[in-house]
Amino acid sequence: MRRARWDFRMGDEQERREADLFYADLMGVAPVGRRAGEQLGEDDLRMRRVLGPDTLAVFLSAFRRMRTEQQVRNAIVAAARAESRRWHTSAGAPIFESEPSMFGNLVRYNLAVLATVPPPTLLELQAAAIAPTTSYGALPTTSSASTVNSEVTRVSAVLMAAVTDPRVPANLATLVSDALRHARDAHRDSGAHSAWSAVFVCACVRSVAIALELEAMVRGSQVGRDVLLRATGRHWEYAATAYQRRNQQLGTYHAYDPTQVAPQPGDIIVQDRRSAGGFTFAQMPPHAMNAHGDIVIEVSTNDVITLGGNLGSGTARQESVRRRRFPRAANGRLVVDATRSYSQEDNSGNLPPLPAAVAATGSLGSRSTARIFTLLQPRPSVIDVPQRTPAGTMLA
Repeated sequence: MRRARWDFRMGDEQERREADLFYADLMGVAPVGRRAGEQLGEDDLRMRRVLGPDTLAVFLSAFRRMRTEQQVRNAIVAAARAESRRWHTSAGAPIFESEPSMFGNLVRYNLAVLATVPPPTLLELQAAAIAPTTSYGALPTTSSASTVNSEVTRVSAVLMAAVTDPRVPANLATLVSDALRHARDAHRDSGAHSAWSAVFVCACVRSVAIALELEAMVRGSQVGRDVLLRATGRHWEYAATAYQRRNQQLGTYHAYDPTQVAPQPGDIIVQDRRSAGGFTFAQMPPHAMNAHGDIVIEVSTNDVITLGGNLGSGTARQESVRRRRFPRAANGRLVVDATRSYSQEDNSGNLPPLPAAVAATGSLGSRSTARIFTLLQPRPSVIDVPQRTPAGTMLA
């Protein structure tokens, strides 16, 4: 028989049991201990995308359950849309980062990029960050360094009190304190961590990784850390990692030339945000640089709609989660051209049509699509499916 690329022959009884379940789901037969004809559970997802008679493309969870590419993409879009709803009024207008009510969400995003914090602990901390009973006191507004320090200590203790698992990183209190300080920078739009667009993207993607069990705790160990996207507060870092994973690692985001692949929902468009711009895919991987990323949520004939964080109107402290509209060429790919620009959601919640083309000049406009240097796409693992006889038994 064709052997799958994971070797399940070793391990304890539970691991062998999981292997039986995995193979049984692939084969469509009842595993040992399950009656023939019994329905498989929702967690034991069946093959959805078949690349060939013996090949399957899936994301494999920490528990060896299959997640299809479409399932991952749909979940990422849903996560981004859910965050967007948090940042808009009932009338559809963006809520700004300066609003006290949004401070807890900025904390949530900065907690999400703490890659060493295991999923159960992260979810408890994030829930506490937006709990109605959590008071941030003077932390968002004070200019007194001593008050900031005392408030960080107090709020950190409040968030830490929500953690129920004692198996946490030894420096968890320090990590939580740092997240609070970074959220304060974002809320005040000042300091080294005033930009929060990268933590927004990573928070959306990591929430999906955890929900689909691509990242999970398995027998006390954190499995799948950074599995989909590197958790970081810098766009260039996750883009560089996605580039380095090409042809080396599957079941993760890969970086592609934006002029060579068609965008799909769940992709991430990454741009050069330096004043002059000019970084291209040919220069990948990026190093320390100012960049920005948006999650693709909708693709139509002529344009692509994205959602991103820390997007403003040109007025201080009006950054929010906003949509953008990017032009799409006849071949289905993004338009990366100095004469074309994208549009961005305004303070009323309206997303304007695409701007008309303009003459190229010596410098790139702030919204020029020529600033796009890569498109990140989630790529599933490819595994071999064991052959079977007509009776449904594996071939020896």
